[in-house]
Amino acid sequence: MKILLTTATTLLAATFFQAPTTAPMKMGLWETTTHYKTQQPDGTEKINTRIFRNCTTETNWLKEMGPTAPNACPKTNEVWSKNGYSFDVACPGKPKVASISVHFDSPESEHVVMHMLPSPETPKLDGEGDAHWVSASCGDVSPDHPVLVR
Repeated sequence: MKILLTTATTLLAATFFQAPTTAPMKMGLWETTTHYKTQQPDGTEKINTRIFRNCTTETNWLKEMGPTAPNACPKTNEVWSKNGYSFDVACPGKPKVASISVHFDSPESEHVVMHMLPSPETPKLDGEGDAHWVSASCGDVSPDHPVLVR
């Protein structure tokens, strides 16, 4: 009986924490506005705003949800829910570097919250972003490279 319960719990957990087979957002051109605060060496905070566009496709949508740099630390503690996705970023054997949370407001809108923890190489960074679907056609925006608008 104990083995049966353990197996059932494992299967249930695997079902709830896997990435969905269908993307929770529309495919096509998305525009994201991010606001992030960095702590300056003098202790003051600087707020930066960036707007970029990316082409989300069936083959790249999951990749876009996490660290994409070639030598980035992997995602850990991934949790999927009906309307959200969250994870941490941590290199093996080291403390976590960041925590990211995505809330899918609708198939056309999402909200992202990011907290990067300070290290000797990087300052603390807190950011939020709102993304919205623009169109089914990506135009000249490649699925491989987001475009910085401003």
